[in-house]
Amino acid sequence: MQQVKTFPRAVDMAQLNAGKVFSFTSPDGLDYLGYVPRTDNKITATLAVMHGLNRNPVEMIFRFRDLADRKGVALFAPFFHKSRFRHFQQLKADNTGLCPKAAFDNAYKDFLSRTALSGEKLYMVGFSGGGQFAHRYVLTGGEHKVDKLMLIASGWYTMPDTEEIFPLGLKTDMNREHLAPDISRLQACQTSVVIGSKDVRRSSSLNTDKQIDALQGRNRLRRARNWVAAMQQLAEKTNAKKPSLVELKGAGHNFTTMMSKYGLQEHLIGWLED
Repeated sequence: MQQVKTFPRAVDMAQLNAGKVFSFTSPDGLDYLGYVPRTDNKITATLAVMHGLNRNPVEMIFRFRDLADRKGVALFAPFFHKSRFRHFQQLKADNTGLCPKAAFDNAYKDFLSRTALSGEKLYMVGFSGGGQFAHRYVLTGGEHKVDKLMLIASGWYTMPDTEEIFPLGLKTDMNREHLAPDISRLQACQTSVVIGSKDVRRSSSLNTDKQIDALQGRNRLRRARNWVAAMQQLAEKTNAKKPSLVELKGAGHNFTTMMSKYGLQEHLIGWLED
């Protein structure tokens, strides 16, 4: 794995050379990685890359780097350390009360100010727990509008069910009133769900809560199918955008092989072009 260049807080912007992965720490203390592509054209979007519970933002940003150069998009990859944000995917606050959604917002503003990017579209891709964070960020009204959303191999989802309490459903948790989900926000976002056809193992990283099993299914493949079906059914009633579902034949729950062997990179290219 290549070395990530760490800059001091008072970095000279001239050091942010195109084609170099760099790292910063936001004023809130959230580490993040960034990448400005090699391109002679205007950068039209930033792709926020959300890691899963294995917390591999370095691998993800390096694997997305060629894609960023090819499509002229910047990359932003926050790092939710387990010691501080153990349940970032459910938007649970750290011990100071800082919500992961707010930590993302503040780090992204820091990234934009350092790179002098502004006005570009924001796309978000999340793998596993990162996909959970991504759709819940949109649902609860993150500060930054997300134009495109890709959820890859998420463990479970917030269902469009007004009787279940967030994050399982859309009913506001009275202990977290600042996280009031609004399904119309997610329906307004172009959403793609990607899952491996063999992502059916009930591994230790999968939430096997009996209620989730009953409502969504017993594995990631079944849960992805059920969530997309529920969202598509709702979209037909409300004339909203329907999420798409792509099943990568032969793929299990492994980001590296999904990218290198099972066509995830090619699908990402098409998704960015769409």
